[in-house]
Amino acid sequence: MFYGLKKVLFLSLFIYVKCFTELIIILGNNNPNIQNERIETAIQYIKKTNNDKIIYLSGGIKKYFLRKLTLPSESSLMYNELNSKLNNFKDINVIMDEESTNSAENFAYLKKWIFKNEPINNNFIYTIITSDFHKNRAEKLFNGIFPNIQPKFVLSDSNCYSCWNDEIIHLRNVNNDIINAQGLLD
Repeated sequence: MFYGLKKVLFLSLFIYVKCFTELIIILGNNNPNIQNERIETAIQYIKKTNNDKIIYLSGGIKKYFLRKLTLPSESSLMYNELNSKLNNFKDINVIMDEESTNSAENFAYLKKWIFKNEPINNNFIYTIITSDFHKNRAEKLFNGIFPNIQPKFVLSDSNCYSCWNDEIIHLRNVNNDIINAQGLLD
């Protein structure tokens, strides 16, 4: 009897562990160098992880006047780059957010997608890929949109030295950005 219980517990634990899917969120950037750093980091991470995964590419076109042109979105540029560099990319479920125009919207549109597609029991492990200078703000924004979820961060090393100073300014607007992004969820 004890052996049978151990076997059932092991199988239950195995099934429990396997039911989690890693949701890899790659945040876009309108600076090609920063976006390429994030993509290279994402490629290295995706090659190392064995989890079932969904890749969520987030980033539209930032500047309103540019949206009227036929420019590719940040997420479509990331898609093309990942597709050209990852052998098994076609086997991975990829979701593209081409609407978001800032980091807070990245997470609001993600939440909207989750509610629409995985409304009851999303057993995701959340992994956010972004730049080292962007982590603090991204974490505050994510926590503002997803207050009960603790994501894992995978960070690219950025060569953008002015970005660290720019983040100080952006951090002052986090609360307003969250409020505005939550308006997208209504």
